[in-house]
Amino acid sequence: METVTLLDQSVFEAIERGVWECLAAESVPGAAVAVVQDGEVVYANGFGFADLQTRTPVTADTVFGIGSVGKSVTAMAAMQLVEAGQLSLDTPIIELIPELLLPDMEMARAITVRHLLSHSSGLPVLPVLEIALGWLDYPGRIETLDHLLGYLATMDERPAGQPGERFSYSNDGYALAGAVIERVSGTPYARYIEEQVFHPLGMTRSTLADPTTLAWEDVTSLYEYDDASSHPEPILRPAWPSSPLIAPAGMHRSTANDMARYLIGQLAGLPGVSEDGRTLLHEPVIARDSASWYALGWGVTPDYRGERMLAHSGGITGVSCHAILLPERRTGVVVLLNVSGGPSREIAEVVIERLLDLPDVDPIDTYVPSAEQLERAEGVYLFGRRLVTIERDGPSLTIHVGDKPSAVMQPLGRDEYRAALDRRVVPVVFPASDAGDRAELLSLMGRVCWRVG
Repeated sequence: METVTLLDQSVFEAIERGVWECLAAESVPGAAVAVVQDGEVVYANGFGFADLQTRTPVTADTVFGIGSVGKSVTAMAAMQLVEAGQLSLDTPIIELIPELLLPDMEMARAITVRHLLSHSSGLPVLPVLEIALGWLDYPGRIETLDHLLGYLATMDERPAGQPGERFSYSNDGYALAGAVIERVSGTPYARYIEEQVFHPLGMTRSTLADPTTLAWEDVTSLYEYDDASSHPEPILRPAWPSSPLIAPAGMHRSTANDMARYLIGQLAGLPGVSEDGRTLLHEPVIARDSASWYALGWGVTPDYRGERMLAHSGGITGVSCHAILLPERRTGVVVLLNVSGGPSREIAEVVIERLLDLPDVDPIDTYVPSAEQLERAEGVYLFGRRLVTIERDGPSLTIHVGDKPSAVMQPLGRDEYRAALDRRVVPVVFPASDAGDRAELLSLMGRVCWRVG
């Protein structure tokens, strides 16, 4: 398939050069990139290989997974039901899933649909996705809503907070949102998305099924990096992850061309969603840190190089994805990679930068935390079932997560840091507090981790 481009030659060449540089730096097997502006696809291309053994090239129609970028699809489906008068964002989910039990039933009665879609429900970091996909040993199964509800009823994990109190990313919350969509619509989640989202938008090569079972051509193979190698070397992962329970959180599969149609809809008009409804999907609900918020299925940065930016990353076995919307520019970018933990966000930002010639990023002011600020952060925190250790190292802090190598935490400002974990730079944020008070929790990759030592 030939490259689609309506861009000036110099911009086209700058984008292609930037993408290839990012792919080469991290040995990414294959990628697909699409750009939309003013309601049309202005660029779509594949890079590298969909399969390293057969040397099959990636095209803009190659099927990838989009991971958690699919959360905006779930939020859109919920908004369709709101517009149809079948649902309210402020409906307590216990009215729709009355069998929901939590150790704190006041919390259970307070969680609304809006809380689920904005990661502000207060649900703790849970291993449900890992158990459902067989990544974690567990004496029982978590394959159905009943299994999930059984786990939630007896969980001993500490809640992230009261509903609406703070942001804490939750795949389990989106699993419950998918169950709400099924209950209200009377239709299985996957079929609802196929009929009400994919088909109306012309996304004919998008699905929630394992694409290798559909007799489709041009489906990528999946790769992960070999952590034992000193250089990033992709290794084949033969099976597509599958879980109908967790599907609403990010088991969607699509292509660059189909995702371009989706981004055009997000920018200009979505089936079954009014202009007011689309605005509501993109409206900040809860702060993630001092510079960004979360809406319904989208992260929101009010000032990204002078632009309001909506964005979301997605990553699961064998795929990485990142989507960006700049609504005031009527511009969107999507990047799909066939390797876990790949530089999809970095590529998307390079594309946006070269496409729009945005102002340079202001250099980060040097911030030197006080001894009291370092002391309040030190300690051991619980991230799901892994320990997070924050230690002093002279004038700096280091972070150690589970059995992963430790990393230096770069201070960005009071109580906010970033660190390179698993090849990606992630935020580490402590709640604002008077210096000298020991931090009770931290937010790592958007997930609340309570102090345990």
